[in-house]
Amino acid sequence: NAGIAATMPALDYPLAHWQLTMAVNVTAPFLIAQHTLRAMRRKQWGRIVNVASISGVRAGTGRLGYGTSKAALIALTRQFAIEAAEWGVTVNAIAPGPVDTPLIRGMHGGSTAGTYASMLPMRRYGTTAEIAHAVSFLASEQAGYITGHSLAVDGGFLASGLLVRDLFEPAASAPS
Repeated sequence: NAGIAATMPALDYPLAHWQLTMAVNVTAPFLIAQHTLRAMRRKQWGRIVNVASISGVRAGTGRLGYGTSKAALIALTRQFAIEAAEWGVTVNAIAPGPVDTPLIRGMHGGSTAGTYASMLPMRRYGTTAEIAHAVSFLASEQAGYITGHSLAVDGGFLASGLLVRDLFEPAASAPS
């Protein structure tokens, strides 16, 4: 799946960007799945794996459009999954956490990347190969009884409860 994101406060989020984000991150996967499922129904077999995000499961400051769109993609995945199951088709999603890509390196510049990674239980960003392996598994015969699932591939991000705001706001001092 393609995806776009912008980081800004919720009250400053322009409607035009909201609509574009939903079109790319939700409507496009909807149309692709709808088209693809017709062929899969005829064959009585298939796999769809959507690329959502951990931001669709866990809210973070500045992630209004992106997080909401990825949550919608996870819901869309479940809806298609329950309708396609009787055709031998599974529909799942992966929800990556921070992954070491040129885009993320550009967004997490300076000391942000090190700080972010240090707050993850695995103390590092994921790799594109690790994401690909998760997709490959969900697309395989071995995942034939898994459908409607969103697999967090996130180095423990979801389990740890890391909040994006923790990167940008100084920690409050403990009461004395």
